[in-house]
Amino acid sequence: MPEEIEVETDHLQETIDELHKEREEREQEAKDTAWTRYISLSTAFLAVIAAVAALQAGSLANESLILKNESIVSQAQASDQWNYYQSSGIKSNSAKHTIAILQAMPDHAPDAGAVWEKEAQHYDDNKEKAMEKAKEYEKERDKQAHEAEEKLSHHEIFALCVTCTQVAIALSAIAALTKRRAVWYISMLAGAIGLTLFTYAYLKPPGAATPAHEASPEVKKAEGSSEGKKPIESVEGKRPGTE
Repeated sequence: MPEEIEVETDHLQETIDELHKEREEREQEAKDTAWTRYISLSTAFLAVIAAVAALQAGSLANESLILKNESIVSQAQASDQWNYYQSSGIKSNSAKHTIAILQAMPDHAPDAGAVWEKEAQHYDDNKEKAMEKAKEYEKERDKQAHEAEEKLSHHEIFALCVTCTQVAIALSAIAALTKRRAVWYISMLAGAIGLTLFTYAYLKPPGAATPAHEASPEVKKAEGSSEGKKPIESVEGKRPGTE
């Protein structure tokens, strides 16, 4: 009878066990790193949020700058009207003083006084028109300054959103390289803060910016310069707007 072939079963069993072990390790590694596939999805989502927020922040900053420039123009126009108001008041008072002098003269011509009265009335009318225009320009200035502050407030929120989302994207990249789930959780926290700011900036009511009576130091400074342009007291001793 032929001799039976002897097979080293111990060595074969060890090889099979090693293959099973390697397979289990690969499966376990795949399970442990399965969460990394969500990093790319979350990073793409945060990148979209950051791009939109950056676009909105830049647009609001430009609009705020335009409105501030328009408020400066309105301020200059109001100052011109107050200067015209003051000059008209001086001319009106000069005409009235001339009338008083003529009336004090015993041999004055009656027609001369009528001419100067007409002249004084003309300048008084100019004063009223200048005061109304100046107040209109100041109202427009305050409105433009308030809108500029509102848009600047929205700009700051969007800018902070961009910062948070960019930090989240950077932390996601670190988590993908190091396979650290804790780092990814931190990046998601930063991304959630950015998303909250993004939502709040869009849902923020239009009147939520600094109110007109509590304007920023820049607006108050502009208003103070306007007050400096107004005549504190006219030649007649009356404040503008009390006539």
